[in-house]
Formats: sequence, C-alpha cells, structure tokens
Amino acid sequence: MNYLTMNLLTLIYFIFKILSFIECINNNANYYTFAILSDVHMGADGLNSTIRLQSAIHKINELSKNLTTYLKFVFITGDITNTALKSQYDQVFSLLNTLSIDYYPIIGNHDQWSLIRFTLLYSHL
Repeated sequence: MNYLTMNLLTLIYFIFKILSFIECINNNANYYTFAILSDVHMGADGLNSTIRLQSAIHKINELSKNLTTYLKFVFITGDITNTALKSQYDQVFSLLNTLSIDYYPIIGNHDQWSLIRFTLLYSHL
C-alpha cells in the first residue's frame, strides 16, 4: 500500500468517526465514562499502597458526582494484591467497597501468586 492510499484511508476513517460522533449528538445518545485502576499491589509497600488506593477512590468518588463526567463504573485490571494473601484481599476490598459506583475486578498474576507458589513448593507432598 502506498503513501497516498494510506493517507486517503486515514482521512476516510476520521471523516467516518466525526460523522458518527455528530450522529450520536443529534440522537441525544447517552455518554458515560469509566475509570481504570491497575496494579494496586495491596501489601507490597506497607501503608503506601493503602494511601494510594484511598486517594484514587476519593478522586473517583468526586468524579462520579460530577454530572459532566458521567463516570459510571471502575475496572480494576489485575494485581489487586501483591501476594494473594487473604489479609490483602480483606484490606483492598474494604477500601473498594467505599466506592460510590460499581467496580469490576479482574485478577492478575499477583492475585493468584500464593496458590502458584504453594503448588510449586508443595506439589510433591
């Protein structure tokens, strides 16, 4: 594909996106946004992970009250805990439950670390 063709396709794409956006505005489409939290690593560095999460939750709760942001939910994209200990889960979910909007956690490799470590160390028993 040559340079001119690429530029033409890019232009067509952006025109389509602009027209789609205008159509949504004309149809009074509902807009919303969502927040993403990632790599909380609760328990990794003592109180620092707790303080950072509390700060993020405070900001998300503020944004969810602002009618111009339409913040509707939060995705938490893995590594919620540092070593998947029950105490870390208890701590992180007690904080996440103070969110004023719904949240959807997705597990990461650190969120299953204890199980993996246990299996590797003790599977021979």
